[in-house]
Order: sequence, then C-alpha cells, then structure tokens
Amino acid sequence: MNLVERVTTIIEPVIAALGFELVHVEITGGRRGMTLRVLVDKPGGITVEECARVSERIGVVLDVEDPIPHRYVLEVCSPGIERGLYRKSDYARFAGRTVKIETWEQIEGRRHFTGELIGIQGDEVTVRERELKRDVVIPYPKIRRAHLAFEWGKSEARR
Repeated sequence: MNLVERVTTIIEPVIAALGFELVHVEITGGRRGMTLRVLVDKPGGITVEECARVSERIGVVLDVEDPIPHRYVLEVCSPGIERGLYRKSDYARFAGRTVKIETWEQIEGRRHFTGELIGIQGDEVTVRERELKRDVVIPYPKIRRAHLAFEWGKSEARR
C-alpha cells in the first residue's frame, strides 16, 4: 500500500463520520516541503469553517497514526467549481455536465477533449466532443486527468 492509500484508509472514515465525502488525496513535494492535500465535499458545497473542522479532526488522527515519517503541511479544501474526476463513479455521477479530459496518448488524433459527459460503461467513457460534434469513446485507463468545466451563464446543478 502506497502512502496516499495509507492516508486515505486512515482519514476516510473520519471524514465520513463528519458527514462529508472524501473526494481526493494527493501528496506533493518531498521531505523538506511536503504537502498533504485533502479535497472534501458535501451536497451543496463545503464552507471554509467545515474545511477547518475536517482539518482539525483528521490532523489529530494523523498525529496518532503517524503514517508520514517527516514534516508536512496539511491542506483541507473544496474540490472547487471545476472539480476533478478521480473515480469511475465520478463519470456516472456527473453525466450531462461539461468536462475537459486529457489522455496519456492520442485517441482519434488528439489528447484533449471538451464536451458533454455522456457517462461510463465498463472501462469506456463517452463524451459528446464539442469540436468534433460527435461522441468520442475514451478508454478509462488512458485518461491522464479530467475535470468539470465551468461555463459562464450556464446553470448546472452540483449533483
């Protein structure tokens, strides 16, 4: 189990008990300047005060469990309006929303796709690609990164 998986295993039950969803855990930097970033959310969004409460609670648990052998900065924050898509379930949950997807390698001659997320079936993500004006099927393992795309003047429900 890598460090992100260990930290996730430790903090996810704490975050769930507080009534929030753990969206993503990432660790950046090295021993001299490591940051542990924890993205949390709830229906309707999360406030700064709620992020502080989660930070306090998981900070105590991480101090006790001590999975990170050196100093680090803990950041707890909202996933933001252009929330990343990290799990297969995100591709089902946010179907109908506008997304931007970058792939590890070219698919149909390109690596960047923007359009309406149709959904996911098995290991295939379908996007109604805006420039191509048609559906494109992207193998899930080939997705390097993906996130919701905010569009001014377009009202989209968070959930």
